Amino acid sequence: MLLCVRSIQIASVRFCNYRSCQDSFRRRSFLFSLIYNSRYPAEPPQAFFETPIYHPNVSCLGVVGLDLLLWMWSPEIRMKNILERLVCRLERPDMRCTWNVHATTVFLHNNAEYHSTASEWTRVFAKKQTLTQINQ
Repeated sequence: MLLCVRSIQIASVRFCNYRSCQDSFRRRSFLFSLIYNSRYPAEPPQAFFETPIYHPNVSCLGVVGLDLLLWMWSPEIRMKNILERLVCRLERPDMRCTWNVHATTVFLHNNAEYHSTASEWTRVFAKKQTLTQINQ
């Protein structure tokens, strides 16, 4: 879906993470938005999870801290690259750009509790989907 409002383009994508080796986010659908301003592609889009998610790289408001959108930005980076990096970060949080202090602290000091909390948030907030639903 692409929506244009006053020179701001919002691309919303629902993606399902089947690749993840962690059960915390497996087989669930998350709504993720990229907001492109009028200076794109010179400046990166802003990234947000609209589905609540417990993760060190995602703030309580859904703002995503992603290296590709911060210090690694290049006009050649496309939505596909961003989504691939995001799935990678679900598996392996990037401690260089943490946005959720609580999730980061728990991840670093009590990994079992982190995965339990992330799994619970995923169960409560993320939509469960099958491959058939994704391919339709």
